Amino acid sequence: DLIYKDRTGEIYCLTSNPSHRWYYAPRMSRDEALLLKCYDSLRDGRARFMPHTSFADPDAPDPLPPRESIEIRTLAFFD
Repeated sequence: DLIYKDRTGEIYCLTSNPSHRWYYAPRMSRDEALLLKCYDSLRDGRARFMPHTSFADPDAPDPLPPRESIEIRTLAFFD
């Protein structure tokens, strides 16, 4: 549990699995965006959660400008 003054939350922890598929998009341009659907409330067999991470790329040229990330949470409801 993650215990705060006003609520108690949870976080998922993952372990490695050979059947996981990881995607890497190293050549995105400044006018491209990557959309990650991190949660789905449906319980019909599709993935409900989507882990994501970052890593230090040892093959990246030095120096690189810092990565910019904008994270927005959106709720969408459908009939």
